[in-house]
Amino acid sequence: MTKRNVLRVLAMSCLPLLAGSVLAGAQTGAPAASAEGFRICNRSGQDVELATAVDLGDQGGAPGTYLSKGWYGFDNGQCFVMWPGPLQHRYFFVYAQNKQTGKEWKGDVLVCVSREPFELSAPGCGADKYSRSFVRIDTGNSASWTYNLQP
Repeated sequence: MTKRNVLRVLAMSCLPLLAGSVLAGAQTGAPAASAEGFRICNRSGQDVELATAVDLGDQGGAPGTYLSKGWYGFDNGQCFVMWPGPLQHRYFFVYAQNKQTGKEWKGDVLVCVSREPFELSAPGCGADKYSRSFVRIDTGNSASWTYNLQP
């Protein structure tokens, strides 16, 4: 089993909240059938590892406390609904990397991640975590959104 497949299996096993159709889409590389949710399509021209986050402060939590999830192996051309159902947040955050080429898709919002597959929701990073600069995506209070990762 390749490292990418191990990451996929581990990431999917850590995220039982995702709908069955979303998991099926990730396994086959096909877009998920659902049109609702926060969807990411990899149009970058290369395979990437990806993490996503939402700011829990916009729903009554402590501002700057992010729920972050990763790592997801995304093949070039693959689409995946990361947060299914009608969007509950206006802002979503995305970070992607290709470790072989050193390419990063990043922004200016620091969010905690882990070297292993993760789901984190604590304010600040623990000793075994580190920050990455995520891109902030404004969905404008839409019910669904597709973010295309570009070259």
